[in-house]
Amino acid sequence: MSRIGRTGALAVSLMLALGCATTTSPAQQQWIAKRDQQPLSFTIPADEAEAAWSRAQEWIVKFGEQPLVVATDTLLQTAVNQDDFDASVSLTVSRAKVADDVYRFDVVAKTGNPLSNNRTWRTARALAYYTASGIPYPAK
Repeated sequence: MSRIGRTGALAVSLMLALGCATTTSPAQQQWIAKRDQQPLSFTIPADEAEAAWSRAQEWIVKFGEQPLVVATDTLLQTAVNQDDFDASVSLTVSRAKVADDVYRFDVVAKTGNPLSNNRTWRTARALAYYTASGIPYPAK
């Protein structure tokens, strides 16, 4: 390949890479940083627990990869992966009253594919952060 051909190919590759690259806004970066710090087990004041429980169910229905199959006052659960290598994420959220004025929420995400652990981690934390805070991922 000639020098012009290599340079042209490099330029096209660079344009494609830049065109496909996504950028995040400062607000999105801040949300991601807060998501990454969100514990999967957290407490919510009793007077806010029902709204948080509704947010958890809303998030699972909107963003979950598996359908919601259990929805009670204490447990939200999606269908469980049937294949050991299934990369889709199964979600479970539970809540329990730990004092008169406090509920504990626990979020669990599982996948059958060990290569999807990072995505599973991010999914669990996004669900937990939205449930706890009510702050959705910001638009650009």
